[in-house]
Amino acid sequence: MYDVFISAMPICVWVLAALNLLLTVLLFKSYGKNKHNKLPFLMGLVTFGLFYDALIIALGTVVKEGGLLKALSQVRFALHGFLIPLIIPISAMAMRLKPKMLKTVWLVTLILMLVGLVSGFCVNTEARTIGGVTRYASSAATPGWADGVQNALSYVTVFLIIIAGAIVFFKEKNPHFFLAGFFMLAFTLLGIFLGKSPDGDKAKSLMFFISMFGEVLMAAFFFLFHKKRAKDDRRINEK
Repeated sequence: MYDVFISAMPICVWVLAALNLLLTVLLFKSYGKNKHNKLPFLMGLVTFGLFYDALIIALGTVVKEGGLLKALSQVRFALHGFLIPLIIPISAMAMRLKPKMLKTVWLVTLILMLVGLVSGFCVNTEARTIGGVTRYASSAATPGWADGVQNALSYVTVFLIIIAGAIVFFKEKNPHFFLAGFFMLAFTLLGIFLGKSPDGDKAKSLMFFISMFGEVLMAAFFFLFHKKRAKDDRRINEK
């Protein structure tokens, strides 16, 4: 079963990158129609980060191990640390927190974005080639704090989406924000389960590959959440 997933990686990573690009465009397009609503813009920034992440992985099918791919991958870690904290104000805006509370949220977010950016550039990478895909992953030489920051930002923000999504679902009967976090977590756990391979590099690559499906679903449900909320708000304003 492992070999089936691994053999599908070279094609799938390009498809996943294309889907993330499409969702990025759709979210920015939605923002362009109503610039008073910053939610789709912030979601678009996060989704762009997911697109860049997937694109660099996809390039690993055609670009050989070396300086170019290593440099692009370093930016991948930095961009991840810089953009993922935006999920905090996204969650706050999804819950419709008051402006005074949002100011505090943004202060915390900006600090985390800076820490995330620095941690990304401090990640020490090494090349791993599995199933025809070369990617630069964090190595044992990476400072523990940098790995810790990158991992914490990923997991904490997913749980934040789930919690905020449950609140929004209860208040507005809009399940999509909750589903964004749910599927991201589900595919992360699925990757861990399927990644129990005797081959360490294969296991890590498979875990990462499976989690990419969760990222696409998270971005898709971000878009669906925004569309439903915009529709519901228009209906309420028309009454």
